[in-house]
Order: sequence, then C-alpha cells, then structure tokens
Amino acid sequence: MVGHMRVGITILSLIVLAQYSFPDEFSPDSITSIARKVVNYRLKGGIQKLGDGFVSHWDWDDGAYMTGVMAAYRLTKDQKYLDSVKAWAQAVSWQTPNNAGLSRNPDNQCICQSFCEAYMVNPVPANQYMIATWEANYHLNYDNPYSQWYWCDALYMAPPAIAMLGAITDSSKYWDTLSVNWWYWAGQLYSTQYHLYWRDAGYKTQTSPDGKPVFWGPGEAWVLGGCARVIKYMGQNYHGRDSLTQQFREQCVAVAALQQSDGLWTTSLLDTAAFPDHETSCTAFFCFAMARGLNSGVLDKATIEQPMRKAWSGLVRNVSAADGRLQRCQGVSTAPGSVPVSNSSAEGEGAFLLAAEEVYKYATGTVQAAGRVNNLKSPVRTGYAIRVAKLSGSQYAFTLPEDVSGFAVYDCNGKLIVSQATVQSPRSRKVSLKDKNLPDAVYFVRFVNR
Repeated sequence: MVGHMRVGITILSLIVLAQYSFPDEFSPDSITSIARKVVNYRLKGGIQKLGDGFVSHWDWDDGAYMTGVMAAYRLTKDQKYLDSVKAWAQAVSWQTPNNAGLSRNPDNQCICQSFCEAYMVNPVPANQYMIATWEANYHLNYDNPYSQWYWCDALYMAPPAIAMLGAITDSSKYWDTLSVNWWYWAGQLYSTQYHLYWRDAGYKTQTSPDGKPVFWGPGEAWVLGGCARVIKYMGQNYHGRDSLTQQFREQCVAVAALQQSDGLWTTSLLDTAAFPDHETSCTAFFCFAMARGLNSGVLDKATIEQPMRKAWSGLVRNVSAADGRLQRCQGVSTAPGSVPVSNSSAEGEGAFLLAAEEVYKYATGTVQAAGRVNNLKSPVRTGYAIRVAKLSGSQYAFTLPEDVSGFAVYDCNGKLIVSQATVQSPRSRKVSLKDKNLPDAVYFVRFVNR
C-alpha cells in the first residue's frame, strides 16, 4: 500500500511540474507572459508550419485561432502577431474558401473576423482589400434571410464578422440582418428552460446516459463566445442590443452554476457523471465571455467575477510548461465525449488568447463602459470595393455603374495598379486591364461615387 502511494505521489508531482504556474496568474505581467507562451507555441514555425491544416485549408479552426492571435496583438502590441495574421490572410488572398472566395458556409466565414480586425488597426482606403471579399460574400449570403446557422457553433463563425461590418461602416443594416438571423435560430436551438443552446435541433429530444438533456459544453461555448464578440461590435444604441445582451446574461448565469471545482467545465454540461472529463476549450470561451461581459458592464460582478477568476486559474494550470500548448482540449466533435489530457486544439488556444486579453483588462481596470463600441466610419466608404475576377488576360474587365465618377484597382497587397479620377463618356465606362499584363490573381476595384 505504501509503495502504491509513493508511485501515486510521484506521478502527481510530474503532472504538476508539466503545467505552467505563476505566483499570481492575475498580475498583468503573468497574463501577458502566458499569453505569449500560448500564442508562440503554434506560431513558432511560421504560417506554413502551424499544423492543423493552416494555409492549405483555412477553415473554422484556423479562423478561431486567428481571432486569438489578433487578441494577442492587442494585448501585447507586438507587431509580429499582427504580421502573422496578415501573412496568413495574404496566403489565402483575403478570401473565404470555396466558390471563388464567396462561401455560403458559416464555418468558412469565421476567418473574416480577423480580416476585419486587421483592417480596423488601420482603416484607410488602401487597406480596403482586406475586407472587400467579405463584403461581397455578405451580400451574396445575407440579403435574403435565413442563414445556414442551423448548428450552434455557427453562432461564433459568422455573426461577429457581420457585426464588424456594421462597426466598420457605421451602418445598422448589418446588425439588422444579424439580429433577424440570430433570433430565428435561437428559436430553433435555445432552451428557455435551461438557458443553454442545443448543438442542433436533433439534440432537443436526446438524453444522456443519466436521462438528462444533452447540452454539449464546447457547443454552448461557441455561442457565448460569439455573442460576446457580437455585442462588442454592435452599436451601443442599436435597438436590438438589449435583447441580445439579456440572452447573453441568462447564458452566463446558467453556465456559471455548472462550473466544476477546479474552474473548468465538462463536455456534457448537465451529465458530469457520464462525461466526467474536464475540458479547456469550452472553459476558455466561457472565461472570455464572462470577462468581456464584466469589462463592458453587462454582467453582474457579484455573480460572475468568481467563476471568471476560477476559470482563468484553471486554464493557466493546464498550459504545458514544456511548449505552451493548452491541454485538455476535446478533439473535433459534435457531442460530449472523452478528453485526452495532452490534447490541444487551435480553436482552444484562440479562445485562451481572447480570454487573456479580457482578463488583462479586468485585472488592470482598463474596462469599457457598458455596450460601448468604437465605430470606425472609414473614408473608404466614399467608394465601395468589390472583387473583380480571378481570371486572366483580356477577361480582366468591368463596367462602371452609372453613379460612379472614377475608380482605383488594387492587388491583394494593397498596391495601386491603375486609377482614373473622372469618367465622362458612356464608352469610357467599359474598363479593360488587358494592356496591364496582369498575372492571374485577385484584384479589387474601389468605385468613387459622384
């Protein structure tokens, strides 16, 4: 018996040593240090060696991770993180996958969040190429509801990117579209009894081994993370903000009550006996959402502060001291399941970095007023940029709309290819770039209104 105890103590000691620890994980220096540790783990090999299929397929996990890299940039002001986002975006020509950059799948729209946030760093006309394809994609997908957000993860993927277009253009039409679609799918997926989201409608009638409703922890976490980011970029005085904020509060209170003693949550929020493994990717999104809600003044400190602090402490304990990976992330799934201790994920680490940014703000008192959003009314809006074509030779051509007086053509690096300030005759409204001998690539036209 004594021998077994010694073995157990030795193993426990090794596990503790493999974790990252700080004397005070809420000190500003500690938060910044561990954020660097986590972001550098996946970025250390450059964008071509990030793993998880980066560059070759820029999917939802890639997009979620890059939202965290943008958070790391805002937290540390380290230019290399912003440069990494730009290099990754440039490698995919600032496009979404499929359909020549115009994708109807919300998973493929997640990457547009980082396009928008990179643009917001310096919202000048020369940088409009960063968001041009996403604007065109938006009009393809959302001019006529309803969207394809039929699984709860989608509420993180697309809605924040739409909210950002509203912030960039100072136009409520984007928030109107977002609200219509959000509440349509909330009607399909949100439990007003439990204040949690089912993963999809198929789970509404399912029960766990203990006979409880199946609410998947990482799925609910996607929703709360997405909702927090939507509220961040939605106008403070927008008429639909209060109802969304109320649902956000309800979810945060419900989730806080289901937290485990170590600060983490389980993959099945209600049936912890059948699914006892604790999981960090959902914990990271919950921590981010709670810290964001506290910082913006929309959550009650007495109810949410301690769960948020416990969550951050639990996350810090699960960062590997060896390489900085966030451990205990569930693999790609749609349901509760087991969680290998050593498993990490791009989306989990992205969520961790989002949480780090907001926890730092909370710890340092650099908080925003309730619902405040810094709308960026960019001078770009004097002309609307669209993607011309991914074609070759003489096919690089377009016709100027009647209400346009001039145009400028940019490549994906923001380099000006050609411009014309004044267009007068009807014949000159047909523009060909054939004589420019342009290589096959994606180009953008910015129209100048009369």
